[in-house]
Amino acid sequence: MPYYTHTPHGSRLALLAATCLFLLPLFFNKLNAQQFDRIYDNIAEAKALAYAHERPLLVVLGSLICSHCNNFDDKIFFKPAFRQYAADKRIVLFHQRNDTALRVQVEKDYKKDAGMNSLLPLVYMFKVRDGANLSSTGSKALAPDQVDILKVASGPHADTVFGFNYANVGSVNGIRLEEERNWSVSTFTRIIESFFPANRHPDNLLAWSSLTGGSVTPPVDPEDPGQPGEPGEGEEPGEGEDPQEPETPPEISADWPERPFTRISEAKAFAYANNRPLLVILGSSICAHCDNFDNRIFNTTAFWEYAASRRIVLYHQRNDTALRTEVPKHYKKAATMNSLLPLIYMFKVRDGADFSSDAKTALDPDQVDIIQVGSGAYAGRVFGFNYANVGSVNDIPIEAERNWAPSTFISIIESFFPARTYPAGELAWSSVIPPPVGPSGYENAHQFGRVPDQGQPPENELGWLLSAPNDALSGSSASKWHRFTGLAGQRYFLSAGNLASNSSSAKVKLELYASASGKPLDPPILSRETLGWELLERGVYLDTPAAANAEREYFIRLSHSGGAANSLLSYSLKLHQLDKNPPIGSVANPQWSGAQLGQWSMDRAAAEAKAAAEGRPLIYYFTGIFWCPYCVALEQTLFASAGFNQSLSDAYLVVVDNRRRDDSGPALLRDNSEQGYLQRNSISELAAAAKLADNLLLQNQLALPGANSSGWEHGPRIGYPTLVYCLVEAETRAQANIQPVGRIGYISDPVLASAQLDELKRLAESGYRESNMYAESSSGLLNLAGTLNSNIGGLAKADWFKFSVKEGKCLVVKAVSESAQSEATVELSIYAENAQTLLLRRQDGLQEGARVEFIPADYSQSYWLKVQAFDQDG
Repeated sequence: MPYYTHTPHGSRLALLAATCLFLLPLFFNKLNAQQFDRIYDNIAEAKALAYAHERPLLVVLGSLICSHCNNFDDKIFFKPAFRQYAADKRIVLFHQRNDTALRVQVEKDYKKDAGMNSLLPLVYMFKVRDGANLSSTGSKALAPDQVDILKVASGPHADTVFGFNYANVGSVNGIRLEEERNWSVSTFTRIIESFFPANRHPDNLLAWSSLTGGSVTPPVDPEDPGQPGEPGEGEEPGEGEDPQEPETPPEISADWPERPFTRISEAKAFAYANNRPLLVILGSSICAHCDNFDNRIFNTTAFWEYAASRRIVLYHQRNDTALRTEVPKHYKKAATMNSLLPLIYMFKVRDGADFSSDAKTALDPDQVDIIQVGSGAYAGRVFGFNYANVGSVNDIPIEAERNWAPSTFISIIESFFPARTYPAGELAWSSVIPPPVGPSGYENAHQFGRVPDQGQPPENELGWLLSAPNDALSGSSASKWHRFTGLAGQRYFLSAGNLASNSSSAKVKLELYASASGKPLDPPILSRETLGWELLERGVYLDTPAAANAEREYFIRLSHSGGAANSLLSYSLKLHQLDKNPPIGSVANPQWSGAQLGQWSMDRAAAEAKAAAEGRPLIYYFTGIFWCPYCVALEQTLFASAGFNQSLSDAYLVVVDNRRRDDSGPALLRDNSEQGYLQRNSISELAAAAKLADNLLLQNQLALPGANSSGWEHGPRIGYPTLVYCLVEAETRAQANIQPVGRIGYISDPVLASAQLDELKRLAESGYRESNMYAESSSGLLNLAGTLNSNIGGLAKADWFKFSVKEGKCLVVKAVSESAQSEATVELSIYAENAQTLLLRRQDGLQEGARVEFIPADYSQSYWLKVQAFDQDG
């Protein structure tokens, strides 16, 4: 049996084992020095290292389009000082901004215990558990059965869980964070150390008593394996050519990806978010031309720096055969390409593209537009070409393959600009040079959030008008930033209250910016400047440019100039959405002159005259359209309802718009903007001021008896919003006798509001007037010798009747309604002549009736009867 005693075979086995043992100490020492001096983006690898060395796992989660994450990475996480600190303390670092599933799952597991919100980046520290899966990179790789989150073991912050946001928080464990622009490594490391000694959460078992990492004992050196035996005989291989070493791609600034994307969904999302071209390189893992293209062009420092400077999004893939096969089906013919790899394309990502799929259809024409030369000799040529074995592209000669150079490839890219979409021919980019990055200082902008609209209403009626906290501009050139999320192609209204200034010469400038990747983009969409607060005191329209992709973020910058070092200009901003083109005759765009049925107007003289002549009702709407939160809500709800507007169709309608109670703030009659209400209707400032004054007089006239008059200087007032339903008993304004029937306050439900209008119409037809509800205004006289039919319940809250009794007589009154609701009651009250001193009261069911007998103490006086119904709808 020669095989079992074959000595050369056994020698070869011994050689292999000895070689492995000899190399192990060298490998382990290298691992010791380098494993903690890197940042892992593979969670399985990070967990395995943390578990093997029993060290803390620091996890930082963000997203590619998060500006706070950019700052955290730039100013802290990727700083050499922090990486050295982590290596010294032997902290395992895991950093991921591309794994949404993992980030969402980790939030679900630990957000509540750590008292965190969703603002990125998210920072955690874990201890890997025994039995953890050290090979999975799934979304549950950091679930509680895999790791224990740490918490402070003792001291004033005991039991604080190691999970926190880093942006927009004042402090962590009592350690104050700087403003974002001043974030520092030293503060972050102090926060880390404040969690030690650290227990596991929630079982409170000690994880580490100290953050000090110590050293890892290297393995014992093996014995000298001796000299290996002679290799077996065989043919000696030839020398061949040394393989060309690919260049290491350069580091790119933190606001642009550090390397090409290898997932098409992420590349598309980033290109779309930044509105930049997507350069796609498709090849194969066994393609020699692809090797040369990568080594000589794509992975060179020169090309990476160029792509970053031009903000071109790079996608490179040599392992996705399905995608590489699918893309040419759509573009090969238009670009007149062949199948020789690599294949090179440039796209503009379409509105509505799917940013979650990596399927082969990810670059289909419904997802992206391939671009084409926009003008010049090569106009119409599509950006799709082979690079191997072609003499030129757009008449730019390509060198022999061994001499391929980045400069040539860059020239070819630029030859396609200005670029248009194919085949639509719409301008994509006028130049490959990106627009300038927007101004700085926005990092701490106040966040308004999403501006509500009918598609995404607020949680309650006050939410229609967004408010910012009181703030101030100070010094000679200070600025303040605000940001909001809204819809493209819409109109928003910005105004300010609580305005004050100690400078008569300061000018205030407002700028509105679009954004990309959470940053404002120059130039601003809107730039306006006025002396002092005039612009925001009147209010200003913010019109966002049209775009197919609806939801976008916008920045508002306020600054001032011309003041002094001690200038102080305080304010509080208000923001809401408006209809960009409200129809004439709507609440937001009433007719200035004339009146038509069912159309809102400001010409109350015309409306009153027509209502009197035709016997139609007249409805006044007292409002603060631009500043009153309830009025803003009604415009978005009640007045947006076709059913409610139909309920108004048989009445003449008058908008009585007003400024704030302190005579400040915006109103339609102060809208002197370009194509604003005054310009559209050729209204002078003088005429507008006169109308505002007249609105105040009307308010005094129609205010209820005893109405509040505090807080302003114009007498009795009406709350906003209020609809006052009237009848007019005259043909001209000079003889106008306006008789209010009733009024409706804030009701956002169109069905309920329409029902109340119907009730007021029935009351008007029955002869009921609102004046009957108050002794001060009632003209009702009680007929002592008969039956008086009246209305009570619902909006008819009370009836007052004046009466006197002949000497020696008494008054007997019974109020009854057989059609009343079963639970309704009626109350009869007798008051003295002053209508305040109660003399007698009786209450009973309205169906059965309530009866009162009254014998006056003084027959020479007059008395009042008040009738009230309860639990009766009308």
